[in-house]
Amino acid sequence: MKTVWKYSIQHGTFSHAMPKDANVLFVKIQDAEPMMWAIVDPEKAQTTRNFRCIEDRCISGSRRR
Repeated sequence: MKTVWKYSIQHGTFSHAMPKDANVLFVKIQDAEPMMWAIVDPEKAQTTRNFRCIEDRCISGSRRR
């Protein structure tokens, strides 16, 4: 079953392990910290996703297994 997960993020380039085919919904500041929300299927295998955040924009990069 798909669900929404919240990830803490940082400015600059970073990676996150996420279930395969996770769909990033949006990035917002919560309690003065940047956060990212994604729809995920927790039963899928984990994959590493690369991101780059510049001020108020977050760009998804390549996916690695």
